[in-house]
Amino acid sequence: MATQRSNIDRFNLTLLQLFNTLYDSFPNPVDVDSKELGLSASPDDAGTVESLAFAIYAENAMKWLEEEGFIRYDEVSSEPVFRRVRLTLKALTVLGYTPTAISPVDKPVPLIDKVKKVFAGGAEQAGTEAVKSLVVELFKLSAGQFVA
Repeated sequence: MATQRSNIDRFNLTLLQLFNTLYDSFPNPVDVDSKELGLSASPDDAGTVESLAFAIYAENAMKWLEEEGFIRYDEVSSEPVFRRVRLTLKALTVLGYTPTAISPVDKPVPLIDKVKKVFAGGAEQAGTEAVKSLVVELFKLSAGQFVA
């Protein structure tokens, strides 16, 4: 039976899917159909109702990300398709940030590499603590909590 995910889980998965797409296309802006974004962020085990919830939440997630300065877009059409979306310097800085290693054995990994690893893992990664901690790390960094 498919698991009903919380709004935060939907947001986290949608955010990572969007950042992954926009990072790969940067600096070229892309049109993003928020319904398609939500459906692509929806885990494979999601049922029809859950997938629809992802499609609906994606539009609001994108608007919030724009309000917080992570993405820019020119306009939103009625479909809703966000026209000419791209990452801001704030988002690029966070995604390209390489955390300081905790020990000499640890290899620092840029956050975008961690995002890509989550998507390489497939649906099994969806909703895991790894996704949640990655999103928390992204927002901590964006709030200026970089470790020197």
